[in-house]
Amino acid sequence: MRKALLIITVLGFLFSSAMAQADLQTLYAKANDAYNQGDYAGFLKGMQQVDQLRPNHPTILYNLSIAYLKNDYQHQAIRTLERVVWMNTNYPFETDTTFNSIKQNEAFKILVAFKEKLVTPFRSSDIFTKIDKKLITHAEGMTYDQKSGSFFLGDVRDRRIIRVSADGSISDFANGPELLSIMGMDVDEKKGLLWVCSTPMPEMLKREGESAEQNARLLAFDIKTGKLVHTAVAKSKEALFGDLIVAANGDVYTTSSSAAHAAIYKFDSKSGEFKLFRLFGDLVSLQGLTFDAKEENLFFSDYREGLFKLHLESDTRTKLVNYTRQSLKGVDGLYMYKGQLIAVHNGLKPYQLTAYQLNTDQTAIRYFEHLDRALPEMGEPTLGTLVGNTLYYIANSPWPHYDRERNLDPEKLESTVIQKLDLDGALK
Repeated sequence: MRKALLIITVLGFLFSSAMAQADLQTLYAKANDAYNQGDYAGFLKGMQQVDQLRPNHPTILYNLSIAYLKNDYQHQAIRTLERVVWMNTNYPFETDTTFNSIKQNEAFKILVAFKEKLVTPFRSSDIFTKIDKKLITHAEGMTYDQKSGSFFLGDVRDRRIIRVSADGSISDFANGPELLSIMGMDVDEKKGLLWVCSTPMPEMLKREGESAEQNARLLAFDIKTGKLVHTAVAKSKEALFGDLIVAANGDVYTTSSSAAHAAIYKFDSKSGEFKLFRLFGDLVSLQGLTFDAKEENLFFSDYREGLFKLHLESDTRTKLVNYTRQSLKGVDGLYMYKGQLIAVHNGLKPYQLTAYQLNTDQTAIRYFEHLDRALPEMGEPTLGTLVGNTLYYIANSPWPHYDRERNLDPEKLESTVIQKLDLDGALK
């Protein structure tokens, strides 16, 4: 009896249309039928088509490796399994009897050993603080104000912002009706403003009498008074703001993580104009963003497609070439430090914080190193903030603890853990 294939869980945010999802499911069903009928050539062809439609999906790649093996392409099977391991170590290929014919292959044994290495915790950071779950439920973004020495954290579920003062005391900063789910945050130090992404998310608690449809917006608060001083609303209902960054001149850039509206927006500090800056029809989920040292280039991540550089003056986009085997998918937070990109990967398993060394013209990744990996306190790491040579980041945002109806399981909720990492001490 043939073993059933792993089933694909299609994540809606990775497709811009229902048609694409339907095409994927149809192709996968045909490939599965070919497998069940013993038509392994048809199975391989079908899985290759599925992989083309939905690239960089570990379940698809796992089934593709089986297809290669069933057609006696052992080398391709192992190389494809290697890609799976770089993305997700949860696939039990080493105990899967489907691969019995190659388990004595030296390359297969090396891959098993490599998986064991990846799941072994590797640490460069320490726990900076833990914030009781009664004070913040679902932390996603954070930032730091140099003048007051305060950290700010936003809550996705409870729609509020808290301040962690220099003395360690914690207080509410903002919780007004204008707040939706709070995502990315950054401080305009010159103007004393706290900018935040306020986005309608299904996980957020609804207020009585509230409109069901609300557009994503950027909000700016006066840090001294807590007063809301700017509101910039996206015209598109499909925009979902995930992260933002404030330039030295006060301009604000934010990413939209919606597959139907993968974009970068810009708030012009001189004119006060807020508009769509760049729409990307070929990307699916924009996340973190950061500047180079001169703020001539904006680096950003797409959750599926990897890392990109956008030259602001020429509007030229470049996908970073990856000369390593490390997967570039699943990047949430992204930070530039002394020419290296520091990425928080919560779309890879195990979760990890990874540094990428760029080439001279910053178009390619020369090598990488894991800074944190598979730490016991890593629930799902998200965003952070750079303070001098130190990166602080949220280690355990509770995204995995929502059910299909977007209800949060209170039994699984833990205190929010903030990691502290000395980059000068960690980077080679």
